[in-house]
Amino acid sequence: MIKKTTFLSFFLFLIFLQSDISRSTKAPQIYFNGAKVNAEESPKGNTCVPKQNVEKKQITIELVGDSHPLYKIVIDPGHGGADVGTVGISGRLEKDFTLSTALKVKRLMDLEPAVTVYLTRTDDTFIPLNDRIIMANQLSADLYLSIHANMVRNSMTKGTETFFYRESSMFFAQIVHKHVLKATGFPDLHVDYENFRVIKNTIMPAALVEVGFLSNAAEEKALFMSNNQDKIAAAMMDGIKEYLGIK
Repeated sequence: MIKKTTFLSFFLFLIFLQSDISRSTKAPQIYFNGAKVNAEESPKGNTCVPKQNVEKKQITIELVGDSHPLYKIVIDPGHGGADVGTVGISGRLEKDFTLSTALKVKRLMDLEPAVTVYLTRTDDTFIPLNDRIIMANQLSADLYLSIHANMVRNSMTKGTETFFYRESSMFFAQIVHKHVLKATGFPDLHVDYENFRVIKNTIMPAALVEVGFLSNAAEEKALFMSNNQDKIAAAMMDGIKEYLGIK
């Protein structure tokens, strides 16, 4: 049995609701972060505060507090441990360049609340290729970026090149390549298909960047300069953010 006071309150609420609806035949428009959305849509992983504009019949939703990470990114510093990778013209090792750069990418991206970054190695350790692949796939990572440096017999060869395996990875590779190329200022050796295991057997969009040639004296020197590594790391971050639509 409903008490009289409860029934009266409910009746008054219905009168108020009918009066409110009669003032406008249109439902209020809802905006999230400046974009119009449907009423049934709600941003996930965030605390929202709705604000109503009576005159414009709009409801604006603003985020407050920290957002939960939306994307998982795997950064893969090539080689490591006994696998030194390419040996530069002056004896510098590819594994050292890739690790130093990857750590800088992680430090930068750790400041971005929309992502969580995982490294396949964080020190001078040998990690088998299959373990790197398994790690990324088990994480259900959104992106996989492998960092390398190149070498050929011709010491005059220079440039940055980026590889992908699946067609679904091509756009990611192109965006990262564009940013890294701008950061290095090296010749453009373009984006191309290649059957590298880590970009073939990972299930997310994956790219492998050969940033420059350690067999070229000028590029080897540039790749091991700390400020250049900072630029390269920032470029990789910018490429990842552009691909994911993070501003």
